[in-house]
Amino acid sequence: MADFCLIGRSDAGVVTHPLSLPGPVTVGRLPTCQVVIEHAQVSRLHARLEWLAGQERWCVSDAGSQGGTRVNGRRLDKGETVVLEHGDQIAFGPAVLECVAGGAGATLMGVDDPAEQIEWLKAGRSEDLSHRHLALLLDLNATFDAASDEDATRSKLVEGAAQATGFANVAFVLKPVSEDDIRVGVHVGEVFDRDGRPRMSRTVLRRAREGLVLVTDKAQVSDAAMAASLERVSAQQAFCIPVGDRGSFGFLYADNGASRGDASERTRLEEAAKVAHALVRMAAASLERLHRAREMERLWRATLQLVVDTVENRDKCTGGHSTRVAELARLVGRTAGLDEGTCALIYECGRVHDIGKVAVPDGVLNKPGRLDENEFKQVMAHPTVGFNMLRGHPLMQDVLPGVLEHHEKWDGSGYPARLERESISVLGRVIAVADVFDALTCERPYRSAMPVEKARAIIGEGAGSHFDPAFVKAFLAIPVETLARHMESGRSGNG
Repeated sequence: MADFCLIGRSDAGVVTHPLSLPGPVTVGRLPTCQVVIEHAQVSRLHARLEWLAGQERWCVSDAGSQGGTRVNGRRLDKGETVVLEHGDQIAFGPAVLECVAGGAGATLMGVDDPAEQIEWLKAGRSEDLSHRHLALLLDLNATFDAASDEDATRSKLVEGAAQATGFANVAFVLKPVSEDDIRVGVHVGEVFDRDGRPRMSRTVLRRAREGLVLVTDKAQVSDAAMAASLERVSAQQAFCIPVGDRGSFGFLYADNGASRGDASERTRLEEAAKVAHALVRMAAASLERLHRAREMERLWRATLQLVVDTVENRDKCTGGHSTRVAELARLVGRTAGLDEGTCALIYECGRVHDIGKVAVPDGVLNKPGRLDENEFKQVMAHPTVGFNMLRGHPLMQDVLPGVLEHHEKWDGSGYPARLERESISVLGRVIAVADVFDALTCERPYRSAMPVEKARAIIGEGAGSHFDPAFVKAFLAIPVETLARHMESGRSGNG
């Protein structure tokens, strides 16, 4: 039976916390905890570790902490228990410890030929790492956890690996990787030749598909193909680590043009490569989290679009209305000189501005004549209904003002809140122009579609009463031919 312990860093240096059978072992700020971490972001009783006799493994669960408990970058859900393996990184709030089994370490990747000179690195124990490297891991773990996009994660990984290893050239290589298709993302150093082609060892990249590769000295490599590949890029040392399962997110590649070739140099690089491997694991967890979030966003937007399409399909006269309004409103925003971030929000808002009409009965939506007072009240409720439908979703927060206010008027006579002038959001003011124009040029049961020129004139007359004069000016600056093409293309694709 292997002994297990937690290893971390304190002001006094590297600290080892043995895990005594059968547990439980408590972690937190309380002096009665077996593992005491004195940090403001660590809860008094933060987490528990217990021994699973049947599996001969320790497991960890969060004890309702504020800062959360993470295993290899993934936050544990309430009540979730995770079985630990040798080398797992456990973060109790900002404090990161490593679970280590007794012995020399667990091999990540082996080779059949004992004479092979490419180093297949072993997962090292934390006490083998310098204080500088442990501090780097602690700092970057929090950075990866807070990363909001893939590029930020890749950048921090490359920067951290360059800092840890001292290698001159470090790059994140995107998938797919083949002899003829190497796409470089973030990089430092000289990773391109004079013609702009990636200057990297193809052999190192190819071998890394099966696991981490480390070459501490080209002169000691017996593999002729590997040596020749490194010679072509003038590299004496190199390593490459797959990010994610078999490089599902890409590869961390690095090479160096000089090597002392002595034992201390090899030891230093092995330690640095262990740090780089730990950084890769953190980055992979961050990229996986971002990938899941992106997939959830895609599914949410697809579901939202299904609802919008359902609403529009109930009204046979306005098919594609939301898409046309979104595109025209964005065009108005750009013509008015709004920044691209705001124009993107205008488009997103336009796509969902009428989603509240799902609560309006079919008989009211498709009534061929004028609406009576009660029916008009039902229609007037749709901005508030749409606002309430979307307000609970984090992706919709920035577009909510436009959904609620696209029927407000510049002079304060609109609905639902009778807002006026600049108290109406920019999104609401821009979409109001596009919404009315599309309605005027759309065929209705009780009237024919207006020609573009006539609808354009009505918009112009509404400046200062119905509409913000600045956005009417921008709308009128759009050529009539452009408006006509825009409206016709929208109807042909969505009507």
